[in-house]
Amino acid sequence: MFRSGFEARKSDIFIAVMGVTGSGKSTFISMLANAGAPVKIGHGLQGCTQLVTPHIYKYSKDVNVYLIDTPGFDDTNRDDANVLKQIAVWLSDSLKNDVKLSGIMYMHRITDTRMAGSAKRNLLMFKKLCGNEALKNVILVTTMWEKVTVAEGAAREKELIDTDDFWGFMVKNKSRVERHYNNRDSARALVTKFLKEKKVELTIQDEMVRKERHLDQTDAGKTLDSELAKERDKWKEEAARQKADREEALRQSDEHLAHVLEEERKKSEAKAKDLQKQREMLQFSLEELRRQADEKRQEMLLEQQQRLKDLKDENDKMLLEQQQKLKDENEKQMLKLLENQKLQIRELQAIRDGDQSARPLVRSHPGKNLIHECRSITLVDDSYFFCGPTVNKRFGFFLSCGVETMINWLTG
Repeated sequence: MFRSGFEARKSDIFIAVMGVTGSGKSTFISMLANAGAPVKIGHGLQGCTQLVTPHIYKYSKDVNVYLIDTPGFDDTNRDDANVLKQIAVWLSDSLKNDVKLSGIMYMHRITDTRMAGSAKRNLLMFKKLCGNEALKNVILVTTMWEKVTVAEGAAREKELIDTDDFWGFMVKNKSRVERHYNNRDSARALVTKFLKEKKVELTIQDEMVRKERHLDQTDAGKTLDSELAKERDKWKEEAARQKADREEALRQSDEHLAHVLEEERKKSEAKAKDLQKQREMLQFSLEELRRQADEKRQEMLLEQQQRLKDLKDENDKMLLEQQQKLKDENEKQMLKLLENQKLQIRELQAIRDGDQSARPLVRSHPGKNLIHECRSITLVDDSYFFCGPTVNKRFGFFLSCGVETMINWLTG
């Protein structure tokens, strides 16, 4: 967005939409966005938001609202370090282009009966990204009210507000709590609440742009690094336990159990290595992160172009098959017409030779048959030719032209 000469107007409103995977971020945006890239919506465990993506909503003639779709920190397709990198790069680039957020929406499913570990991490990262000063520009939005009773939803909402580790701390720092009722009017009403807000600078923007810190030196980076280290150590311990259990199984001559434990140990060690790799990914400056983001964006663009090419090739193949099928059908119709013409020739020759035993078959025609015992009808150019017996049925007749003329025309 900021690499293509984009210049924001003073009246433009920028709102970041954040939350766990499946909380309704993309669905909310799709109710309002009416230009730019189409909003993909995920309906399972797979997250659909792959990159930080702005979507324009023309709020009025003079006001454009940019809704910034972001991946969650529990995204199934990307690890948390990659998600933080993407968000940090976008926010830093926006500040460098003098684009500040009017606010941030944090989406949460009211259907969740408890705050899962991934949701807690997501919320913790969100707090660190924003910083205390920006919390007054945050609206905490509960979604999916159509799936619970009002009493159930209200009880869960109260628990979120009353618990400091959930929303309590943010509410005490002037964050607001609102409900989204899964319709366009509700979505527009939420956006309207940001129109008069003073624009805000997030903590991670100040840290990376003004203080030029590496990502792992920011509050959000430190928090994520600590979480990754804890998880890495857990998998290391698990691998060590599985190794000891395998050795015991070998002493007991249980080859099958030893094999299973060895495979599990390898998986645990692979997870520990991946988490350590994520920690190392945080140790980059903004310029290095931007270069990596550009490379990833180019890679995704090439993948998309290949998918489009494959789709075009498939469509071209289907078109050729349809054209061939139509050609085959046309050939069959032509052969059928030729057979009919041959039959008509034989009928006309029989009439000419006076062979009444070779009585022509009756032909159907689009109009009412006003000719007594009409035995065949032929369309030549715009004229119908009727062939049948005379009143005494001993001699045939042919209307519109003679029999010899007709035979000569048909046999060419």
